[in-house]
Order: sequence, then C-alpha cells, then structure tokens
Amino acid sequence: MGINEAQRTLCSVLWAAVLLLAIGAADGLAAPASAAATGGIEFKAEAGFNGKQKDGKWTRLRVTLTNRTERDLKGELAFTAMLSNGGYNVAYAVPAELPPGTPVVLELTVPGMAYNKVNNRLAFHTGKAPGGPTVPFTSNRPYVEAPADQATLIGVVARDPDTLNFMPILNTKGYDLNVVPIKEDDLPDRSIQLDGLDFLVLNDVPTGSWSESKREAVRAWVQRGGTLIVAGGAGYAKTAEGFADLAPVKQEGTASLKTAAALVQLAGGKTPLNLTVPVTLSAGTLAAGNVSLADGGLALAANRSYGNGQVVYAAFDPSLEPFASWTGSPDLWARLLGGSLTPVMPGTAVQAGIAPGGNMWEIDSLLNEFPSIQAPSVNVLIVFFFIYILIVAPVLYLVLRKLDRREWAWWIVPLASLASSVIIFTVGASDKSATLAHSLRIAELSGDGDGIRSAAAAVFVPGGGRVEAAFEPGVALLPFQDGRGAMGSVAANPTYQTVHDGTDETSVVWNEVPYWSVRKTWVRYDKPAQLGRFAIGTELKAGKLTVTVKNETGADLTNVGLLFNGTAFKLQNLKQGESSKTTVPLVVPNGLGGFYDYGGQLFPWPSNNGDIYARERGLLNSFMNAGQRAGAMRMPYVVGFSSDREAWFTINGKRAGTDNLTLWAQALDLYAAESGGGFVAPGTITPMLTVNKTRRYSYDPMSGRIDFGQGLLEFEFVLPAGGRASYDSLTVYGSRQLDGQLQTTVWNEKKQSWEQVDFANASSFTPADPADNYVTVNGSIRMRLETASQAGTFMPTVGLEGKGKP
Repeated sequence: MGINEAQRTLCSVLWAAVLLLAIGAADGLAAPASAAATGGIEFKAEAGFNGKQKDGKWTRLRVTLTNRTERDLKGELAFTAMLSNGGYNVAYAVPAELPPGTPVVLELTVPGMAYNKVNNRLAFHTGKAPGGPTVPFTSNRPYVEAPADQATLIGVVARDPDTLNFMPILNTKGYDLNVVPIKEDDLPDRSIQLDGLDFLVLNDVPTGSWSESKREAVRAWVQRGGTLIVAGGAGYAKTAEGFADLAPVKQEGTASLKTAAALVQLAGGKTPLNLTVPVTLSAGTLAAGNVSLADGGLALAANRSYGNGQVVYAAFDPSLEPFASWTGSPDLWARLLGGSLTPVMPGTAVQAGIAPGGNMWEIDSLLNEFPSIQAPSVNVLIVFFFIYILIVAPVLYLVLRKLDRREWAWWIVPLASLASSVIIFTVGASDKSATLAHSLRIAELSGDGDGIRSAAAAVFVPGGGRVEAAFEPGVALLPFQDGRGAMGSVAANPTYQTVHDGTDETSVVWNEVPYWSVRKTWVRYDKPAQLGRFAIGTELKAGKLTVTVKNETGADLTNVGLLFNGTAFKLQNLKQGESSKTTVPLVVPNGLGGFYDYGGQLFPWPSNNGDIYARERGLLNSFMNAGQRAGAMRMPYVVGFSSDREAWFTINGKRAGTDNLTLWAQALDLYAAESGGGFVAPGTITPMLTVNKTRRYSYDPMSGRIDFGQGLLEFEFVLPAGGRASYDSLTVYGSRQLDGQLQTTVWNEKKQSWEQVDFANASSFTPADPADNYVTVNGSIRMRLETASQAGTFMPTVGLEGKGKP
C-alpha cells in the first residue's frame, strides 16, 4: 500500500509538473502572438467626406496611423490602387514619422473611385516606397473600402449638421442629391481635395478663425467651378468674416422678415409659409453680383460669379424654423441656385474630372507627337536608296570586273548593306539620343487676371531604367497606363509608377522603363496663378452678338477663336495688347447635345499627310467636350494658343527643354454679363426641372439627352435679376426630337394658361403676346414637355430681348 501511495504521489507530482510546463509553454506561445498583435501599426482610413466621394474626381484619403511598436518609425505611407481606366497600378506615397503610441493623421490626394479589397493596398515603408522593408499593420485587412457614385454632393459646414437635409426631396423630380455634413476641422487645406463637392454651404460658423490655407482652398475651389453658399440670419457676420472678399452682400446688421410672400413666390407659390413670429434676417448692401430676390429694399438673396464658380447669399438661416420644416424649402433653394443645380440620373457615369482634357485616349495619342522628334525625310530616304542601288549594282560590278575580283561581291554586298543600315539608323536616331519632354497645357482663365492650370506631360527616355519627373509641390499627378497592367486585382498587377507627395516637390517615378520609351502623366495644379485674361466686350442687338476680344494674357496668341453653340468663329492672331472683333448670329442649333468638332473648324483637316495642327485640334476638342462643358447648355468660350520651350519640371533632377503647347481658354458668361439687363441670349440659362410626372425618366449630362415615358416634365428658366427687366420679345428655340411623340407648351402668366409651341416649320417659335406676359411673378419662364407614350429629346431654350435694366 505504501508503494502504491508513493507511486500515486509521484504521478501527481509529475502531472502537476507537466501541467505547469504546459501552462508555461502556452504563455510562451501566447506572448509572441500578443506582441505581434500590438507590434505593428494600427490604421483607419476614410475616402472623401463622411465616406462620400465622387467617381472620376480627385478626393481626399485620410489615414490615421498609430505606431504600436516600441521604436520611432520614419518612412512613407503608400496607397496603391488599381485604376479603373485601364487596370494598372499607381502608388501614392506621403512621408510620415510615427512616434510610439501617438495617432498621426496623414492625407493623400487620390483619384475618386469605388475602393474595395481587390483594387487597393496600404503599406508603410521604412524607406522610399515602393520596395524596401515594411512594417505590418495590426489589421489583416490592409486596404480601403469606400463607395463612389455620381450624385450631386452638397457639403454642409454648419452649427446644425442637419442644415439643408431637406434637399434630397428634389430627387423625386429627377435629381440625385446627397447632403454631407462636414466638421470645420475636416475641411482640407488643398482645393483639389474638394473637387468631389458640387456645393459647399456655410451656415453659422466662425470662418474668421479658419487657417489661411483652408480659406484659400475654398476660394480656389470656387474659382475652378464650385458653388459656395453663405447663409445669413443672426450669425451671418461670423459666417462671412473669412470670405468678406467673396460674399455678394456686405453685412450691415440685421432686419426682420414680417411676410414670406416673396419667398413663397420664388418657391413656386404652391406652398404657403406662415410666420407666427418675425424671422431674423441679415441685412447689408450689395458688394458684387446681383440681387436675385428682394423684399422692398432688403436683399433676400444674391449671387455673384467668381472665376468659373459662383457665390450665393441667402439672408436667412435655413436650419431654423420656419424654413427647416417648410415643404417649399427644396423648391426655394433649387431656384436660388439657378442653373448650377441640374438633374443627374442616378448611376450615370460622367467624364472624369481629374484630367485636364476629357478624352484620355486622344490626349494619350497626342503626347506621342514630340515636335523635337522628326521622322527622316522620305525624299532623303529615296535618294539614299537609289545611291545604294547604284553603288551595289553597276558601280560595284564595274569596279570588280576591272579588278577581276567579281567573287568579292559575296562579302562586299553584305558589308555595304550592313554599313547602309548603320548609317540609316544613326541618322534616324540622331534626335533620339537625349531625354526629351513634351506637354499639352491648359490655362483656364477666370476673367479676373488669374486662372487654373493643368497639363499632360510626356517624357521620352532613350536609355530606360528608373525615371523621375518632379513638379512643384501642391499638384496632383495621375500617370498614364504604360501597357503593363490588366484588369484583375492590385495584387496581380506589378506597380511600376509611384507618386511621391512631399513638401518640397511632387514627383512621379517610373521603374523598369524600357529604352526608347515614352512615359506620361496628368498634372493638376492646386492653386490659381496670375495668368492674365481676355478682356471681352459684348453687345447684343437684333439677334446678333458682337464680341470684342483683347489679349491681356502673358503670351502672344495664335488661332484665337470664339466657340459658341457648336460653331467656331475664327478671329485673328493676337499679340499681347492687341484686339479683334467678330459678330455672330444668336442661333441655337437644333439639338444641343453631342460632340462638337470645334478643333476641326478652327484647324481644318488637311487633304495630305502633313497635319501640322493635330495637337491643337485634339487638345481643343478634348477640352471643350469634357465634363461640364459637354452638357446641353454650353457656355461660349474664347480660346487661343501659344507655344514655347519653357523647362517647367525636372527629369532625373535636371531641367529639360520642353516642347509646350498651351491652350488659353476663358468662358464668356453671357448670363452674368446680362444680369439686370434687358437681354437673355439663348442657351445661357439652364432650365430647372420643377415637376416630374412621368413613368420613366433619365437624363444624360454628357449629351444633354432626356428620355421619358408617358407624362409631363415641367421646368423653368429663372431670369436674371428676378425677371425685373422689361422684355419685348420672347423666342423659344426647339429641341431636336429623337423619337416618340412630343408636345411643347409655354405658360402665359397674364392669361394663366398653357400655349402650344409650334416647331413644325422652324427650329424657333415666337409667341404672339408680348414677352412680359410670359414672365411669372417669381421671374421665370415656365415650359412643359408632354408625351402620351414615350419621347427622347433635348431641352428647349429661350432668348429674350427688351428695353433695358429695371
């Protein structure tokens, strides 16, 4: 018994020891796992604003990194994406220093697109990206997930984040609106990162305390085409403080709104608005632009153009009652925003706005046309060919017969052929032995002396290898596809192109470049530059537009032209300070959508093979048929061209002479020029859709085409200065009917009835009554399109002539 007890005791001790060893081993195994879990980098990422971004626009990628190692980390954060326009990888990298345990926020400017686990990856490199050692992330999902669409994005920076959250009600009428609340601290310091926003609303926030870089980013965004809305009320003074030079109205205290009659009329007059108590408004004087709505001597709304964009002022706070819950608020704001708010069919793909031109394929092809690289003359090659035949045939034969060495022809003829090939190659490659650069640049002028720059640059590399092109800081770069990518996944594609966004420069690096190759990139500048302007004078009379153009840019320009309603009117070459004039008919083409070959009109296609204007033609067409310029309502443009050899970027650290072709373009805003006057040029006001009672509706913003089934569409043309001018004649210009049966009517305000518009024998129609009879009390022209089955068409447009200003 004693032995058995001793054995049991010994077994118990052994089991206890085994158990302790197992626990120790488990702890030993668990410790490294825990260290691995906390020994990397934590991250969270957000594309756009509150997860909202627009496909085909530049966007912000904000990444927060927390270093969970026990040492300082220094290197680059790289975001590699497989771009949808060709399926090739591009890595975007920013420098980063990560002290242990401290969250660090990094921002990258990247192309807007739908990101998922297949098409992107994040990595932290302790050296330059890509390549070199990396520090792992603690998450096993090192990628960004973010949707993207084409909805109209309204960013709201306000005390109340629910400001304007009623706007999506308009989506029932064919719009696709999305309101995105944005915190003040979340606004970026780079205007390019605001590109995905169509509107930015400021309401009851102290903008005077914002950083100068943040305010400059908003200004530059407006200048490139954004619409800034500055709301009023008691908080208007602090809201407008940071943008006093932009706001249409200079603040001068407050006032009370005692009746909402003017607001109700502007909203369509269908929804009453009862004021139980007076509403506080901001009061002031007009500093720039035009008053679009007034109550006596008080401006309720105003707007002004700024560059390619506009600033809209409202004297009331839309987040407060009674406006916040008033069902007429969406229609009121649709009218306040005028033609800048247009319907977009949900899911419609619009041409990418990240490129300076619209047609990527066309620009890609044009960048191969290096002016510094000339093909050998055909005549020289023919002469050389006949000399070669003469030498290797009769001359060689006669010489060898004279020497009685005709058998030498077996080695002399091949040697002569080899020598001729070497000579031909040497002559042909004489201008291909050095690195060359070529660019197509666009200077889009605001009319105020500055403008927005963009470009597409190409580099010819004779030797191959690693090539780096460095630009000034603050630009966004999008390398072109180099033919080595394929749709699939980011992991399956090699990454040959990396964009480094630093404080001193922004550069793109191409790796493993074959010899005699061309590499290309888009270049988009973040800030406006002082570029000068076209000083443009206009006179509208008897259905004709006289335009005077003076070149006040910093360059001598050739092939200056006026592009208007599908027709290019050529002016003369203009050196700095010179002027030219042209008179054009105000005729709207029958069908406003589609592609316009402005380039072919300014630079006729050659009848032979010598096309010396291929670059000008292609650059102009790409620019004019891109994005917002490709819709049905097209603003006139004045354009011109210049060329130079300015070395504006470096290649492998050295300045390289660059063949630059620059397109200078400035929009001719007839709507702004006529505001408050007695003329409205046809095609200058975008109709606003107010009623959609159709079974099916779609709108293509690229072509301007509308398709709808059984029902009616009602829309309004909001006239300048609230329609307070007196008009003599109204002309309705017809839309081209594509298919189906269509009825067009116009509202006679005086008779309170709809009148038939007859396009049977002409593309325009003038109603019998005076034009003032058709102007509604809220300053607009109302029209309808109706079909009993289905119809495809383009929106009609209107033109008015009158007696002058109100």
